[in-house]
Amino acid sequence: MTNDSSPERLPSIDSPIADLVGLFRSALAEVSFPEIDASILGAATERVAAQASEVERLLQALGEAREGLQAEQQSLRDLARKAHAYAQVYATDDSELQRQLSAIVFDRPRQRASKKTRTRRSKGKTPQLTLDSETPPQALSAG
Repeated sequence: MTNDSSPERLPSIDSPIADLVGLFRSALAEVSFPEIDASILGAATERVAAQASEVERLLQALGEAREGLQAEQQSLRDLARKAHAYAQVYATDDSELQRQLSAIVFDRPRQRASKKTRTRRSKGKTPQLTLDSETPPQALSAG
């Protein structure tokens, strides 16, 4: 029987395969078939373990890269909002530029509603609209 820290007990190796490799390391250790014996199965198991380890390393790196991307995207989003605000002030006397800037609408950041603004829906009732101080005037006339 194999111990649980051996490579064939990795999640990347199916249980029946791990069991068979374990048999070739114990009861069938002295048995050899054409192109199959304990050392060949052991080497294949080690290659799978190495690949699984590489996949885990790359997944971790991918996760870190995604976090970095999200941070940079948020930074760009914040910078773009600031640029948009400055451009709107700049365009005060230019109606065409104001029109172009008004066409650019940023999604509001998704925030959970506070307990004060959260409403419950009752069966058969129409949900009520709750406005907060961040609701832009354009959102009120769109409809």
